[in-house]
Amino acid sequence: QDINNGDNSGSGANAGTVLVSLLSPFSGNTYLKNIYAFGGNGSTGGNGSNITIRAANLSLFEPIIFSYGGAGIDGTLNGGGFGGSIDINATTLNMSIASINASGRPSRGDAGKISISAVTGVIMNSSIFARGGNFLSTMATGTSAGGSINISFTTGNISLNQLSTSGGTSSGTTNTGIGGNITLSTDGYVNITNITSNGGQETGTQTLTGGYGGKITVNATTDVRASIINSSGGWAKNAGAGGNILINTSGIIYAERVSAKGGDGSAGSAGTGGTIILSSHVSFVNVTTVAQSFGGDDTNMGPPTGNGANGANIIIEGTSIFVSPSTLDAKGGDGAASGGTGGNAGSTKQLYCTTLSNASTTYD
Repeated sequence: QDINNGDNSGSGANAGTVLVSLLSPFSGNTYLKNIYAFGGNGSTGGNGSNITIRAANLSLFEPIIFSYGGAGIDGTLNGGGFGGSIDINATTLNMSIASINASGRPSRGDAGKISISAVTGVIMNSSIFARGGNFLSTMATGTSAGGSINISFTTGNISLNQLSTSGGTSSGTTNTGIGGNITLSTDGYVNITNITSNGGQETGTQTLTGGYGGKITVNATTDVRASIINSSGGWAKNAGAGGNILINTSGIIYAERVSAKGGDGSAGSAGTGGTIILSSHVSFVNVTTVAQSFGGDDTNMGPPTGNGANGANIIIEGTSIFVSPSTLDAKGGDGAASGGTGGNAGSTKQLYCTTLSNASTTYD
């Protein structure tokens, strides 16, 4: 990294690539702890590099795996480095209390992608981040996008305490970052909380475009517990739309605080809400606390006026459905106080099916 305390003219260096490959004919156990491949700090931060892990039987207990970009410390240049991609593939994977980070850094850095796959996998009580770096400079360039996160097991269980692919905010002249897509797939159960893929917000004078939320998809075959799931659009003059959220399983769905709201606009265009689908083809769906797909409001207090955006659909599908009173909300956004038009509400549907064969496929 550049440690000059004068004009901050030096750039941080890029990280080197990390490859760990222990496959056939090696069939023993592989234990890994901490791996770092992040960029150095400087006027322009260095990029994090790719981390690739291949193993037959892989155990990761309390690992720290970081490939984020270096921080940009001079606001007149491009700023933060990009996060590197992290790719973990194993025949059998046991991961517990992990911290994985491929985020970009201020003042522009895109996040890297994170992919975790196994034939048989277990992830317990872990946190994963691939967030775009916030813009801190009016001169910064880049997209500050959140990276995609994909976890795929042929069979196994997924338990996550926190996962975020949100786009970076902007206070300068560059539009905010989009949220990355999140996909979790397993022939087992899923227990997730604090999952966010929000679009970045504009924190300056409301002249830019807000990022849209990423799509969040969960495919499982047994029970899914989902709490505090959020894919909302970023606030800006022209706000971002909320991302779609789909939970699809043959087991029971327990859901609370699921939100796909459009961002609020300001004398421009507000963001539409994202569609929420909770689909259990052969079992019970229990929604205990709010599921929201709001259209964004227009917050401008005087001319010119802007209109509120439309809410999107909320669809609940199962053989038995319990929804707490006043839980489903797909309202349209409010127009500007000085005369804007409000957005249309989305619809809320509860669809009942008895077997997989007569379940709706349009929403899958």
